[in-house]
Amino acid sequence: MSTLQTTILKHPDSSSNNIQFDSSGRVGINTSPSAPLDVVGNDGIAIQSAAQTNEFLIRPSSSSADGIRFTQAGGAGDRMVVDSSGRVGIGNSSPTSPLEVHSGSSSNIIAKSTNGNGGFLNYSGLASNGTTTFSVNHNGSAFFAATMGIGTNIPGSYAQNTGIAIRGVNQAGLPTYQGQDTSDTTAFLNMCADSNNSFQRFFDIGAVGAFGTGGQGSNIRIFTQPQGNDVSCEERMRFDRNGGIHIGKTGFNVNETGVSLAGGSSNRGLVELTRAQSFTLSCGRNTDDGNIVVFRQDLTQEGSISVSGSTVALNGGHLSRWSQLSAAGDRIEILRGSVLSNLDEMCEWAYEAKDAVLYTEEDDLPEGVSIGDVKEPATEAYVEDNEQLNRMKVSDVEGDINVSGVFQDWDNDDDVHVNDFYCAMTGDFVIRIAQGTTVERGDLLMSAGDGTAKPQGDDIVRSKTVAKVTSTTVSETYEDGSYCVPCVLMAC
Repeated sequence: MSTLQTTILKHPDSSSNNIQFDSSGRVGINTSPSAPLDVVGNDGIAIQSAAQTNEFLIRPSSSSADGIRFTQAGGAGDRMVVDSSGRVGIGNSSPTSPLEVHSGSSSNIIAKSTNGNGGFLNYSGLASNGTTTFSVNHNGSAFFAATMGIGTNIPGSYAQNTGIAIRGVNQAGLPTYQGQDTSDTTAFLNMCADSNNSFQRFFDIGAVGAFGTGGQGSNIRIFTQPQGNDVSCEERMRFDRNGGIHIGKTGFNVNETGVSLAGGSSNRGLVELTRAQSFTLSCGRNTDDGNIVVFRQDLTQEGSISVSGSTVALNGGHLSRWSQLSAAGDRIEILRGSVLSNLDEMCEWAYEAKDAVLYTEEDDLPEGVSIGDVKEPATEAYVEDNEQLNRMKVSDVEGDINVSGVFQDWDNDDDVHVNDFYCAMTGDFVIRIAQGTTVERGDLLMSAGDGTAKPQGDDIVRSKTVAKVTSTTVSETYEDGSYCVPCVLMAC
């Protein structure tokens, strides 16, 4: 067995051992080694290029508080420091945080894959305008945020914002929000998709408010991009400064809070409520009587539902029901307010069989749904149940005891059954009077046998009584000279 030995290399002019190799393969420079490589001295370890044009030093510091420093030779200074507390400084020789990265013009941390499989992280401070960017990208799926401020001023005209503010910048075609009130302080979050370096906007979320000593409050607005428009977004929803929620409208009374919806076309502004085993809508007043529901047409109030004590009232309206002509006949001209008569025929609404509708490539597929799955199930031909709605005709009998009410209008909202009409039967409406027939306020009316009404001759409500005149004010006169006056319908 060989004896373990230590090999010592000494410079002839030196009294100390310069290099030692011990029996365990450890190397000591200016010391007996206790590690694979043990170096004593303040000069550190120098690494040079073959042409000796660049030199890099790994060295300790003379300060006992420092750990190790990575220094560029030639007066360039420290590039990285790991201090005795384990803090790392890059471009900073005195780190006070676990990791500090400093640079003269910008700061970047980049983590990027070299094989094209994604993986990218970038944090950057741009000295030209004081903005800060942060982005994460993996296989083309990207997150990008610009001009982030946390408890500090935001660049540009948004310097009053504090907290977390995110706003898109016009970079490589990324559209910015257009049309914001320049007197407001605005912060926007833009969601976009990048197609050939052309950003297509999905939606914006923005906080807009005139902050300051006036205490005017702020709004949160949600914008979406209309079809065919890749430049700007339109406001779709707003949470106003008083707690109101507004959907599909930008003009509103800021003193009214609650939920408001508006639609510019037939497929917008719909509120659909569904629920199992209980009511779907609850409306009420807390401390006083008055309107609970208000009905408007073109912003003009036309009616309401109100409460007074324990009584609920329908105001400015009447009860009506659907009906059809005999044998579901086609539409004919029936003047509004004409007297109608009941028939012994029931209304019928038939539906043809329908094939199933499947999801296609053009559909937005819900989660868990695939192309070819059933979107709408097939249905067999059927006739809708009806046990109470009978058909009618224009009354052609004087003093008709089968009067049902008066004609209101054709139902123009049904694209399938186009021959339905509304019969006004109880409540406030108008009734048609023949030319030459005079009525007085308070008259009870019956059928005249030609679609018009006339006074019945006494003040007893009978089976033939159809209405009571409430005013002689004429609201409309027809070509045949007949005219309409207000009444209370009594056809029950």
